[in-house]
Amino acid sequence: MPKKQSSKTWLMLFILIILLIGILFWVLSNRTSTTATNSPSAQGGLLQQNSSMQNNGITPSSSALAASKSISQADTQVNCQLKLNFRNKLIVNEQTRDCYEYFLTQYGEKKLPQIDQDFKNYIQSSFPAPAIGEIIDLWSRYLKYREALGQLSVPSANPNDSSYYQNVLTATQTLQQKFFSSSEITGLFGNEDLYNGYTIKRMEILQNAQLSSAEKAARLKSLLEDLPKSWREQIKQQTVVQDLHQLTAELKAQHATPEQIQDMRINLVGREAAQRLETLDQNRQAWNSRVNQYLTERDSILKSNDSDQSKQQQIQQLQQQQFQTQQEHIRLKAFETTHDQGSNSLLN
Repeated sequence: MPKKQSSKTWLMLFILIILLIGILFWVLSNRTSTTATNSPSAQGGLLQQNSSMQNNGITPSSSALAASKSISQADTQVNCQLKLNFRNKLIVNEQTRDCYEYFLTQYGEKKLPQIDQDFKNYIQSSFPAPAIGEIIDLWSRYLKYREALGQLSVPSANPNDSSYYQNVLTATQTLQQKFFSSSEITGLFGNEDLYNGYTIKRMEILQNAQLSSAEKAARLKSLLEDLPKSWREQIKQQTVVQDLHQLTAELKAQHATPEQIQDMRINLVGREAAQRLETLDQNRQAWNSRVNQYLTERDSILKSNDSDQSKQQQIQQLQQQQFQTQQEHIRLKAFETTHDQGSNSLLN
């Protein structure tokens, strides 16, 4: 897709943003799409599509299948699981976008006019009317949208600030309205926009200097609970650990008390999980104390005038006295190595 250098730069930037804040969306949307098919054959590549086409007496030709693929896709199945209703009209959803993007990923191996023609040949040989016209019409508008996307101006906001990503999202959504209807936008981009909106609000909370860490935690938990239930648990696994680390680091930098750290954790993950984290902290502190004591005594032995053999025997005896299990001895070895290299990072 020919573009000026600035357009290429912006397109690369936009792709990077989507990779950073949208990776979970792709996982979730694929699962959502698979669930939405309501077809036992939806578990593999063309199976669902072939099932729909067989119901209409249509089977994609082998030549259409072969021509639709680039060399790098030769061993893959065509990812074009388009959904039609009982009147053979296109149902626009994430699968529609996945199909379009499957063909566009060939750009570079093929020129855009060739991709366009291969796509149209494939659709015409694989789907019934009136779906053919609807799929190709939406495809043509999607190509124009993707080209216009690469020509958007870079926001003037700080790239590390949530407002930067909000400007990107707003500009992208405004552009979508020029090419697609409301229902098409919902189908093509609904889940992605929902997740990106969540991500930006999460950034805003974390960057809000007017909020205490405990208040940030409470708002983050509320934001997560506002998401659809089907998303909540998976997003929680991706973000809560990061939020815990960041808010805990903030509190430690402020020389917060253990009670303040515990309050933040309760607000973010609930009392039961916060209690488990506190227990882990206590276990870690106890371990660090034992290791520090051992390393101090070990240093004294190493600095003594005893023979090397005697030093080794004393250190071995010290290890046996203070650390009983094989797992503890394995962990201890890592701390010894780090300590001897002049770092205490493992004890932080």
